Amino acid sequence: MIIKLAEYTIQEHALDEVCKAIDTFVKAIDAHEQDTFYEAFRREGTNAFVHLMKFPDHDAEERHAQSDYTNTFVEVLYPLCVEKPIFTDLTPINHG
Repeated sequence: MIIKLAEYTIQEHALDEVCKAIDTFVKAIDAHEQDTFYEAFRREGTNAFVHLMKFPDHDAEERHAQSDYTNTFVEVLYPLCVEKPIFTDLTPINHG
């Protein structure tokens, strides 16, 4: 499983536009990627966002990255960011 965290901050004036784009993006993922876990969060009281994603394998991650809905989301989001999103690979800690 591939687990990633994406973090970014948007310009203040863009909050409504970005929230709508996130909603559309997550709905598209839900419709097209049944094996992908994807959730988006806003840090309370800020214009900072965190997205948590889990892909079953590299092929699924690649399909996600190359999809039309990902490209559309990136085209909307990136110009509205204070800085480009930071992606972090995460490794689960097994408790057992």
